[in-house]
Order: sequence, then C-alpha cells, then structure tokens
Amino acid sequence: MQYTVLARELLANYHALEMRNVECMLIIHLIDFEQHGNNFPSFDQLAKRMGLSENDITDMIKQMIAKGWLEIVQDRQEGRYGDHFDLTPLQRQLQALDQPDARTGAEETSSTDQEEIFEIISNEFGRPLSQIEYQEIARWMTEDGYEPSTIKEAVKEAVIHQVYNLRYISRILYNWKQRNKKTTTQDYRTVPQQSGPRPTFQIKPVLRKDNKK
Repeated sequence: MQYTVLARELLANYHALEMRNVECMLIIHLIDFEQHGNNFPSFDQLAKRMGLSENDITDMIKQMIAKGWLEIVQDRQEGRYGDHFDLTPLQRQLQALDQPDARTGAEETSSTDQEEIFEIISNEFGRPLSQIEYQEIARWMTEDGYEPSTIKEAVKEAVIHQVYNLRYISRILYNWKQRNKKTTTQDYRTVPQQSGPRPTFQIKPVLRKDNKK
C-alpha cells in the first residue's frame, strides 16, 4: 500500500481501530517523514512537530507497538544496518477492516493485559523495557497467541531460575507449546537448561535484507 493511500485509509478508518486523534497524527507525521526520505525520525523531531514532550512520544510509540500498529525493524542496506519505523502491521489491520469475517489466529488480547505483562516483566528485570523488548512481548500475544496467564507463569519460571532475559522466557513458552500446555493448571516444569554463567540480555530485532545492489 502506497503511503498516500495508507494516509487516506487511516484518516477514514482510524476510529474503527479505536485509535486516538493524537496517535493518528503521529502516524501521519511518520508517513510524511518517510515521504521526505527519513524513515526513522528521532523522538525529538516528532516531539517538536507535534508540540509534545519526548516522553509523550516514547509512550505513544510503545503503545502503538503493543497494539500492533507499528514495528521498529532493523534491515541491511549496502552492508550497513539501520533501524526504521515499519507501518506494515497497521496496513494489515486496515485491510482486515474490509474482511471482518476473515479473522484468523488467536483471540485478541486487550491492551490492559499487555500493559500488565509489560509491568510485570519490567519489575522482575528491575529496569525499564526497551522498544525492542516491548515489541517482542507484544508479538507473544498478538502473533504467537500465548495467553497472558501462560506468559506470567513463564516469567515466574525464569525468575525461579534467576535468568532475566526475554530469550529464555521465549524458550520456556516454546517448550510448553510443544508439550501442548494450554492452561495454568497443567504443570510442565521443564525449562531450558542453562550452562555456564547467566547470559546477559540480548534480543535481536527483525533483520531484513535489501536485495538492491
């Protein structure tokens, strides 16, 4: 979907996505930056355009990632890596509005559940979460279909084993999924084995290769 078409579709349908006016305007600004060759404007640039603080912009970006409207993607061009805002998830949601009966995948997770998971993990890690971490956690619910209660259990398992990184929690969730763990009453305490010192946190963003020479 071309950006001019995306902007038009967004303005016509953003209320159907339960998007606030200020969130819609932030996306319009992202589209405008993209059209002028800047696909990753700084929070300071966005804040000045919208008359908001950088903290306001940061909070909105986090919320839009959690709601599945936006991603921060790292790709490779001419041997160099760079981040950019990707509105493909928003395009999919707008397209889905035309096909309300064609929904597939897990049941929708409320933003309240997501915010609770974010807060729990942040508290257990003892630090604020990064943009990439918010994005990864949101994917567990919106794409992988993990229930919030199952994610909470996986976090508990990681804490018990004193491993504080998302990669480990993700492996616990995957192992449980392989064993068809579906409810919190089932007890699959098999968790990934750690060897050597506890790993430091590292989450790799999505890598996309540009085939252009």
